[in-house]
Amino acid sequence: MVDTGKARLRNLLAFLLTGILAVWVGGSIVVDALVVPSAFRHLPRKYAVEIGQVLFHRFNYVECLLGIAAVLLSFAIARQGWRTVRAHRTATGLVLFMTLVALAFLLLLTPAIASKVETLTDRGIDWGNPRMMPPERAALRTLHTIYGALDLLKIAAGVGVFWLLAKRGPR
Repeated sequence: MVDTGKARLRNLLAFLLTGILAVWVGGSIVVDALVVPSAFRHLPRKYAVEIGQVLFHRFNYVECLLGIAAVLLSFAIARQGWRTVRAHRTATGLVLFMTLVALAFLLLLTPAIASKVETLTDRGIDWGNPRMMPPERAALRTLHTIYGALDLLKIAAGVGVFWLLAKRGPR
């Protein structure tokens, strides 16, 4: 016979993890695909860059907090039981990966991008004229590419955890 108290706790933890991942993955999609492109489309480039820097810096903090909460919930769910050990290990590994990416954004990539932007701005670069960009712009483009690729992998990992919770999650 199934202990209903334990089953309720397991379901509550899975529900909370799903909610945290929905906010995290959904927030990433909104920031990446809607807010920042809209700023660059409707504002002068200088202001869009400033808004992007502030937004990503603050969102990186939120992502780290969500990641820590998701890791803790993932471990708590493990104590309550999954349908398969492999599914739990995979889900926990994906959540850990997402959290490490968020930490890399906060501690490495976002500060590096901000530093490059500040250096270029201090030199009086006209952001509206791509032909006037110095060679340092290539480094900025590389950092943005790495950030974007890791962000897509983070979102894909979140979708993977959603699937595992739905198909092979807590019993």
